[in-house]
Amino acid sequence: MSLKLSRTDSLPTLLTPLQGNPESHLARSPLGDKSTRSPREFLRELQSRKTELEMQNEMLRQTQIALRESRDHYLNLYEFASVGHLTLSNTCLITEINLTGAAMFGAERNNLINQSPDAFVVATDLDRWQSQFISAITHEAKRGFDLTLKNPDGSLRAVHFDCRRSGSDAGNLTLHVTLTDITERKRAERIVERERLRLETILKMASDGIHILNEDGLLIEANEAFLNMLGYDHTAIGHLRVTDWDAQDTSEEIKARIDRVIAQHGNIVFTTCHCRRDGTLLDVEVSASWLEIEGQGFLYAAARDITERKRYEHMLQEKNIALEMARTSAEKANLAKSEFLSSMSHELRTPLNAVIGFAQLMEAGSPPPSAAQKPKIDQILKAGWHLLALINEILDLAKIESGKVTILQESMSLADVLRDCQDMIDPQASQRGIQMTFPSFENPLYVHGDPTAVKQVMVNLLSNAIKYNQACGKVIVQCEIIGENRLRVSVEDSGIGLTPAQLAQLFQPFNRLGQEAGPEEGTGIGLVVTKQLVELMGGVVGVESRVGVGSTFWFELAVSRAPNQICADLGDARPGIPVQASKNDLLFQSTLLYVEDNPANLALVEELFAKRSDLKLLTATDGYSGIRMAHDCQPDVILMDINLPGISGFEALDILSKDQATGRIPVVALSARATRLDIEKGLQAGFLSYLTKPFKVDEFMKEIDAALRLSAKNRRLQ
Repeated sequence: MSLKLSRTDSLPTLLTPLQGNPESHLARSPLGDKSTRSPREFLRELQSRKTELEMQNEMLRQTQIALRESRDHYLNLYEFASVGHLTLSNTCLITEINLTGAAMFGAERNNLINQSPDAFVVATDLDRWQSQFISAITHEAKRGFDLTLKNPDGSLRAVHFDCRRSGSDAGNLTLHVTLTDITERKRAERIVERERLRLETILKMASDGIHILNEDGLLIEANEAFLNMLGYDHTAIGHLRVTDWDAQDTSEEIKARIDRVIAQHGNIVFTTCHCRRDGTLLDVEVSASWLEIEGQGFLYAAARDITERKRYEHMLQEKNIALEMARTSAEKANLAKSEFLSSMSHELRTPLNAVIGFAQLMEAGSPPPSAAQKPKIDQILKAGWHLLALINEILDLAKIESGKVTILQESMSLADVLRDCQDMIDPQASQRGIQMTFPSFENPLYVHGDPTAVKQVMVNLLSNAIKYNQACGKVIVQCEIIGENRLRVSVEDSGIGLTPAQLAQLFQPFNRLGQEAGPEEGTGIGLVVTKQLVELMGGVVGVESRVGVGSTFWFELAVSRAPNQICADLGDARPGIPVQASKNDLLFQSTLLYVEDNPANLALVEELFAKRSDLKLLTATDGYSGIRMAHDCQPDVILMDINLPGISGFEALDILSKDQATGRIPVVALSARATRLDIEKGLQAGFLSYLTKPFKVDEFMKEIDAALRLSAKNRRLQ
């Protein structure tokens, strides 16, 4: 027997009587014939029915709980959805809206009900919104569009509207709208658009021809510059391949280059030649890179027209070739000039050696020259030494100008340099009655430069100060520190001084500033050489002068620290330094071998040693005969010319030094090759000393005696 419930009955209403008094309810219920069933049976059946109703009631309660949870979940999904939901009436009024939608409008939900969205749509979008609403409410099709909403606080929000109509009668039509906030997307789109426009502008404005190829070398994009470069328009994009315009490489080479870029995933730069549409050729430099986007690869390249650069490079190459040829020619000319100067030095000094040498012999002859002869001999010597000075100055200038001067850079004591210069210049000053004043050094001063060059500079300045001074004048040498690391040496005279016009012409070769007709001899080269030597040492030269008062010439060099003292035993065989020995070393007769091809020089040396009973002179006129004579006669000292027939003095020295029989014999060079490089070369080659022609007799004899003493010492040690 089942219990049927009508639509109007509720389960609690039906169960209430049974829960209260089942017996009274049983008396009223139509459960059948009471007389046929006992009350106990009937009660048992009622209890069964009650249990069944309780179970159904529990199921209904659980269903209600589930429905309530489902409703709450739906409300949460609806209210807090990531998109906004609203319902519009057919008169465009908001009848329902979720919290997300209200937030998009920037207002409280209660304030939005029965309000029109028109108030929130920006003015520029209002017409479009109204037309879109009419279309959406009129047609069943779903419709989507974008609008910009203006919140009450003035902020703007981009929103996408998705609309779908519901209802069929005009009176109950509603519009369900889903709102999606696309503000960030729109902002990103604007950024992308701006970047696109910027890149598009760059591509348009770029002077380089930018183009994009696919893996097969097909042109898929290009800017105006590239198309104009090749003479095409935009219709060529998608049809041209790189092989259509590359006129230098084969298709295989082009393919290999593309494959290399793909494999390296890097950038390569190369030059090639492009063929324009009209057939003309164009030199270009191409920078290419490989980029993969979503699995598809592209070759991005930029081509630059280097036709002008190539032309300039070609011109530069031609100029470089011309400059190289000019440099080579200049080097040959300098070499020829150096050879000429060396040769001229030799050719001039050789006869001059005889002139000065014999004049010295006549001056010191026995009997002495007569009163009539002496002034003539003096004139010969004066003219000879002056001619030698001219030759030296001209050769010095030529060597400096040709870059053949080697300047040492070392620390030197200024006191030692000035002391040597004073010793050299004192006789000249005394002869003219000039009072010389040199500084006294309480503390040592050191400068950085070349000792020989500094001495030459000082001697030039002191000589000029003496020559162009007044009778019984003064020359004052001073030293002072300038700044932190410069030392100035000045030479002040009491001469006639220089005018501003003369000062402007100083340091010009062969310009004697109007003194050409004066009593003083000169070439106008000394100051030029002085200036260039100082500048080669990193210094500067200057002058201050007043007419009728005098002039002060000065030069500055870098201050240096004291050099390290090297306590090395150099022995007694230092070139050019006399060796101390007793007179007994020279009591026996020594032998001197002179190898010389010039008869005048041979005669001069023979004359010099004619009166020396302690010395026997042997002569040879070429290198080979000199070597044989040295081997056979075993002389004590060999005097060797450099320019000899057959072999040079250097080659002869090398043979002698390697021969055990002659290797111990001191060899002194005597040559008209008198440049500084010649002297250094000779000393490095192994000559005991290097004497230059013309020579002063007393200095020449001192060097020979020093060599004889060294030879005697060597004999004692054997």
